[in-house]
Amino acid sequence: MKILRDLVIPRKELQHWTDNLTWAKDGTLYVTTIPDVTCCEPVFSREINGQAKQLFYTKEFPLELGNKFEYDLAERDVLLNAQPEPGVVMCAPSPSAMQLAILTNNANVITTMGQTCVGVSDERTLSEAERAYRAVCWGPDGRLLVVGNECGELKIFSVRAAGGGASVGHLHTVSVGGPEEWVVGIRWKGDMIVAYTSANSVHMVSAVDYKHQELLGASRRQVTDVQLVGKHVLVARMDALHKIDYYSGQVEVLALGWGTESYIVPLPDQEAAVVLCNRTSCKVLLDGPFEAGPDDVIAPHIETKFKKWNTVFNEFNKYETTFNIYGVALSPDGYCLAILYEIERVSFKYRILSELQFRIMFLPLTSKWRITPRATGLALYQNYHIYNGLVPENLEETQSIDFSTKQEFALFLEEIRNSEQVSKLRFQNLLRDSPSDEWYKRLLYKYALDNRDRITNPLDKACVISLANILKVPAPFTSTLVTLKGEYVTESFNFSENDDPRVLKSEDGTLWQRCAITYLPLLTASVKVCPVSNHRIIDIRRDTYNDYGWLTRTLLEVFNDESLYTGTRMTTI
Repeated sequence: MKILRDLVIPRKELQHWTDNLTWAKDGTLYVTTIPDVTCCEPVFSREINGQAKQLFYTKEFPLELGNKFEYDLAERDVLLNAQPEPGVVMCAPSPSAMQLAILTNNANVITTMGQTCVGVSDERTLSEAERAYRAVCWGPDGRLLVVGNECGELKIFSVRAAGGGASVGHLHTVSVGGPEEWVVGIRWKGDMIVAYTSANSVHMVSAVDYKHQELLGASRRQVTDVQLVGKHVLVARMDALHKIDYYSGQVEVLALGWGTESYIVPLPDQEAAVVLCNRTSCKVLLDGPFEAGPDDVIAPHIETKFKKWNTVFNEFNKYETTFNIYGVALSPDGYCLAILYEIERVSFKYRILSELQFRIMFLPLTSKWRITPRATGLALYQNYHIYNGLVPENLEETQSIDFSTKQEFALFLEEIRNSEQVSKLRFQNLLRDSPSDEWYKRLLYKYALDNRDRITNPLDKACVISLANILKVPAPFTSTLVTLKGEYVTESFNFSENDDPRVLKSEDGTLWQRCAITYLPLLTASVKVCPVSNHRIIDIRRDTYNDYGWLTRTLLEVFNDESLYTGTRMTTI
């Protein structure tokens, strides 16, 4: 399968030499460069021409990084006082929201929304070693955050939205290593949390009852990666790969003899993985004999790029060249792989920042892919092009999108957002010239009809009347004149006399564009825009002129950041 041309990250140096690359649910890539993180935002373009640069907009992403230890004297870790300038070691995107958990070189874990700090994980009454964090990982639902400290402990925090920020509170502490061990890596999948320490021991903790089990004891051989694949935990050490059945505790060891750091890449929808390092790779099957086989997934693409580079820059093979991997990231749904790498000639030379150039290659990990709730918006569009225009195999599998109207409206809308069938409809909108929202109109009208006794606000009633007229069904309310305000204008509308889904005529004859969520008129330029459909909605955070009811306000709050039509991130204008 032909792959996209690489995305180039020019004139940057890396902050850390592992975990430099992460891939968020909405398709955003974060690269831990110096002095600021590099953010590769997903963009929508009809003309891709086989180039990854048409799918991303690369920019610097400066973050608000504080240091909770700034005025403290470290008890035993002098590194806390030796690195006064905060820097990003790892970006961990939330699997459910637009939040980042940032691990810094000052052993802080900071939760950000965009580029703004909204919460800090901390327990101020404890010692510095207990408050110094060296690893971080989100729970599968994005509501829990687990960090590892310098005392061999896992700290589990709850993270929830609160007043435009985030409330971060400690829930539980689990000891997984000795008091002198640092927890340096964490993985969380389903109900299982796996952590490894600076002593190279590996531990598993149940996310249900927090029971602890040691999987591998301490060793002199460094643990470089851990992944949960099916019912197994795969542990990559410098010289071997360990397969552990976490139900029976049985351990199998595959000697690799590479003597270098390696990455484990789980293959989607199968009990298999690829083990990858700078020099070589192999494929292992987990449901049969545990032995290394030829890698037919990643290696052919790397070999092609390596040969092409040597053809151009080392035509006569006079020099030794190396392929260096600085980060590996699975797409949020696990069907694609991004590799941050550099090919260079082995020689003594200065590393001049203006000449540095890292590349990101994008690879399909299987021959087909499916739409899942783990990826939204342009992340699905990226999959589509990484797989050379192959549509997901479950696109034609129709499912019911009939949700209970007896639950709270916010929960009703969350069910819509997380529905697999709605994800399919949104993906189809990415490929259409004119996105459709008929399914949404009917769901919203049904909820309003079943809860009409609770709808008393004039703007809520106007929303429902507009919806009924557009759908050409009876309205549950009698129409009256409703007045709306903008920064510079006030207009009155009779919503029962307007059935155009795009525009609305005021009483004085002026045509106004409708909000694409509430179908109320847009009397302000302070709006949010879907970058794919160009549909606009009222920005509830900036509209202080109108008194919205629970129906319209909840609609605008839930879909303020994520487009109803395509699942993409909304743009503020």
